[in-house]
Amino acid sequence: SWVSLYCVLSKGELGFYKDAKGPASRGTHGGEPLLSLHRATSEVASDYKKKKHVFKLQTQDGSEFLLQAKDEEEMNGWLEAVAASVGEHAEIARWGQTLPTTSSTDEGNPKREAGERRASGRR
Repeated sequence: SWVSLYCVLSKGELGFYKDAKGPASRGTHGGEPLLSLHRATSEVASDYKKKKHVFKLQTQDGSEFLLQAKDEEEMNGWLEAVAASVGEHAEIARWGQTLPTTSSTDEGNPKREAGERRASGRR
């Protein structure tokens, strides 16, 4: 059976709440943890015919969720937002894996010329 919930997409996670006040209270619907969208996929649920504007969200562990938007425009907005969130999460994970570790000393590093500056950071 379908349940109307308020959904919030933030930082690669999807939260389900009873209403718009839920995120402020940090109490998810049924006390469920936030749903990680790491490596999740989403697409129009074209094989689901009972309701309109339904899209499918499948998580990395194979869990599948059917979500219904009020109209096609909202559904497409959710699909774009989920894809962007998954992409951002993958980019952050990729950067975290490829960054070299740094040392608090310059021992073993070539000497810098006077006035030369180096910068490091994350995107």
